[in-house]
Formats: sequence, C-alpha cells, structure tokens
Amino acid sequence: MDYNMFKEVILDGMREIFSEDTECSIHEVLKNNGVRLDGLVINTKENKVSPTIYLNDFYNSFLGGMEIEDILEEIERVFKDNQLDKSYDASNLMNFNESKKKIAYKLINYEMNKELLKDIPHRKYLDLAVVYFIVIRDQHIENATVLINNKWIEEWKITEEDLYNIARENSPQMFKAEIVNIKDMVISLLEEKTDDTTILPDADCNMYVLTNQDKQYGAATILYENIISDFAKKNNSNIYILPSSIHELILVPGNSLVPKEGLNDMVKEVNATQVPIQEILSDHAYIYNIGDDSITFC
Repeated sequence: MDYNMFKEVILDGMREIFSEDTECSIHEVLKNNGVRLDGLVINTKENKVSPTIYLNDFYNSFLGGMEIEDILEEIERVFKDNQLDKSYDASNLMNFNESKKKIAYKLINYEMNKELLKDIPHRKYLDLAVVYFIVIRDQHIENATVLINNKWIEEWKITEEDLYNIARENSPQMFKAEIVNIKDMVISLLEEKTDDTTILPDADCNMYVLTNQDKQYGAATILYENIISDFAKKNNSNIYILPSSIHELILVPGNSLVPKEGLNDMVKEVNATQVPIQEILSDHAYIYNIGDDSITFC
C-alpha cells in the first residue's frame, strides 16, 4: 500500500469510528524549517478546536508491520487524550483582549522558513526570526500552541511591534528561563535511570544549557532581558552561545578551556547528525560581548 492509499484508508477508518456529526479531513501542513506533513483533523460538533494528528510517522509504523486496525486505535487514543475540554470556547482565540495575555514568542531559522514567514508576523534577529504564538491550556492539555498569522493581526488591528512588546512581557513569565550546568543535567538524567554512581561524570564541565522550565522553544530565552548579561557578569567573561535546537542553547564562558576554533563546524555537525530537521535553529555560533552588551556571530 502506497502512502496516498494509506491516507485514504485511515480517513475512511476514522469516519467509521466517529459519528456523522464529526468531520474528518487531511491537510498538508507547513512546519518549521520547510517540513511538510499530512495532518489529520477531527472536528466534533461539541468542540471545533482539535489537535492535528500527523500521519507520516504512522505510515512508517505501517511499513514496519503495524496493522491498520492498531493504527486506527492509536489515532483515536491520541485524539481523545489531546482533545480540549468541551467547555473551551474557541472563539476566545480571536478575541484580542482574551488572547493577548497568552501570547509568547519563539525563535526559528530565517532562511529555512522564508515561505512560512510570508504568512506570519515576524522580525529578524541575527540569522533567526522571532515569531509569535498563543498558548492554550486546559485541564487536559498543558501547552498546546497556535501560531499567529498575518490575518490575525489584521483582525486585531495591531502591528508586529505590538505583538513583540506583548510577547516580550509575557514570555519570561509563562516560560521561565533556567541555566543548568551540563554535568548537573547529565547526573540528574542518569540518577533517574540507574543507581550505579560509578558511571556519573566526575570532571568539571564549564558548559551550560539555557532553556526554559517547560523545555519548549527555550532558545527564545536569549531574548530575555539580562539573562545572558547576568551570566556573563557572573563568569566575568564573554559567552559563546551554541544553538543546540529551537528548544535550548549551550552557553560556554569565554574563559573556559573549551576550544573556540571550529565552533561553527561543531554546530553544523551536530545539526546534521543529532538534531531532527524540525528542531534545527542555526548552523552559526554566537558570542555575547560583555564590553558592549551585544550578541554577534562568532
């Protein structure tokens, strides 16, 4: 069965599972970094806001031997587990006074998202773009997000500058920044999985992860006021900033023993081999200059 037939089989199967009052459809969705996925949307009569369930990975599971019946059951489970509470009023999304307190920003790669950026408000930052989203939280879903597009700000009669100022105030409160030594992070992860402390790293590591407490779109913390500058003052040095992904950054004090030559090559290598394409932020390393409080390319 080829992929197009697979999509039709899944769509027919979901229509059989749900009642006539439910609308099932598949749409191509442009995701981060130019990735296009096929999203299944299931809209019920009670709730017009539905999670998008991407079918591409399910097809890979099918090719790996997973039965269609099992895939349909899994999609149904994912839908029910991620459906918003029926009391959620989707019309509030278009109410600016209701939505503005839920607006935050994130960073994505500028060049890799030129097509996406045509339709969404944004501003350029280094080789990145600042874009904006609304956070949806209810009793079932902790952090669903909706990307804000140009039609929304036209409807709201606001500008990108207005969005930026709102997100700049909201983001540090909604997604609190944290800086963790990589050694401490590794120890914490290992301790969760093993009691054998002999495999824990014992060497000092002068590298740190900058993200937020949700570990979601944490690279945007580079925009938070005083986060990098305070860290630089604490270390009394410039700070090298390595874009690990859209979710986190690696901070390296300039007075550490980490070799500075080849940082860009290292970032490119990690992106090419370790980071999913949708989560790549940049192939460039940056440096925070403590003297003039600026961030530039290495």
